[in-house]
Amino acid sequence: MEFRLLYEGPLPADGKSSKREAKHQIRRKIHPQLQILWDLEPLKYYKAKPRPDHPNNYPPPKYVKNPHRVGNFNFIPLITEDLNLVVEINILLLRPEPAGLLIANGGDIDNRLKVLFDSLRMPTGSSELPGETKPDKNEDPFYCLVEDDKLITNVSVVSDRLLKEVKDPLTVSLFIYVRVKGTMLTGRNIALIG
Repeated sequence: MEFRLLYEGPLPADGKSSKREAKHQIRRKIHPQLQILWDLEPLKYYKAKPRPDHPNNYPPPKYVKNPHRVGNFNFIPLITEDLNLVVEINILLLRPEPAGLLIANGGDIDNRLKVLFDSLRMPTGSSELPGETKPDKNEDPFYCLVEDDKLITNVSVVSDRLLKEVKDPLTVSLFIYVRVKGTMLTGRNIALIG
């Protein structure tokens, strides 16, 4: 399975407590794209049907044993170790800096990408979420790309100049090409990698 995700907004370097908010804002921009993806083939066949007896009317997808409860959120990652899935990511990173300038106002690319990878995975605990944040009405369940960023097995990045006026020098446009792969073919993951 292959698809693309888009992100436009601030992408700071890692290292400050305010990064929790930045990471969650990135998650919140990726979530609706993954939510749409879950309504398309082949994922729509994995998605559970609404049930009046379920607390939020939508049980987790059939292949997800349980949503991962973190803080006030029920996270459902697409790529999980349990499903023997990994992912390769190719990124086009457009930023308001000259091409090739690796260290600038926004921080070096490595640290900015670490923030992105943390945003693509579900948080490991409520300390990774900002304060007492709660899901919006369309964020239960909350879809994320990977259960753990260790499941991102290959990354390539092309960085170029963003040809657009921006107020915040941390603003980037990201085009993220995602390729789902399996570490082992099983009946549960065949539609996702076959």
